Amino acid sequence: MRNMRDAKGFDNARPAGWYPVVFEGLESCTSAAGNEQIKVTAAIREGDFMNGKFWDYLPLDPEKAGSIRTTKFAVAFGKDPEFDDEELCSELLGTEAWVKVSRKMGKDQEGEPKMENRIQVYSAEDPGEATPTKEDLARIEAKEGGKFVEEPASKTTKKNGATPLGASKKPALKTQSRRA
Repeated sequence: MRNMRDAKGFDNARPAGWYPVVFEGLESCTSAAGNEQIKVTAAIREGDFMNGKFWDYLPLDPEKAGSIRTTKFAVAFGKDPEFDDEELCSELLGTEAWVKVSRKMGKDQEGEPKMENRIQVYSAEDPGEATPTKEDLARIEAKEGGKFVEEPASKTTKKNGATPLGASKKPALKTQSRRA
């Protein structure tokens, strides 16, 4: 064991919160299971984590779990809920946006624990919350006893009081996701 990061499955996952991004990649594709989806590549455009990337897959089949996220994605950028996926991808490629990410324990390709980010909400407008910093990441990773506690998004209040599409007004709960 070299350090706590190696021992607890931490990697380069960023703190939970809102990040300004640009859509570097949007493409229709088929998953290994044969499901049609949109692959999203979002690059952070400013702050301590500038040029870092988040990835997401939005299902296109309305019968699949998670397809409502795809509809919310389109509507958040002023597109018709009955969008053409190829057209949506080409129109939004290069668009500046905001994404709210969570930080959760997942598994790497070998089945080992790995900290990862997941995009929870997309917004075309600045939600008015502070972008997490490297100090936030250090604070999260230095939790006593090496336990990982999921962090809610930034505690900063929103400038305009608006809640972006898909966001909950309920406070995020801290949950224990890994025990020492």
